Amino acid sequence: MCSVGSSSSYVRRLLYYETIFVLLTVIFLVSLVAYVICATEFFLRFLTDRPIRETLNEQPKVPINPRMKIMIRALIFSTVCLFIRYVDLYV
Repeated sequence: MCSVGSSSSYVRRLLYYETIFVLLTVIFLVSLVAYVICATEFFLRFLTDRPIRETLNEQPKVPINPRMKIMIRALIFSTVCLFIRYVDLYV
């Protein structure tokens, strides 16, 4: 049988671990959103051929080959799966 003191300690530890869990999932979400923002900006700049810094010698635009399209789709799919997993934790 648990005494009253140990029950209170158990609840306190449970709240502590729950707080850590929520904090880590929020950090995960913030880092995932930052990644999505950076990736979106990169792909928009790449597709419109507008780099952040202009180079002295103009280089030709590299076309997106089929393997690169597969990689881009895989990155989008994995990011969507991570968002779904995050939402699934709280529903």
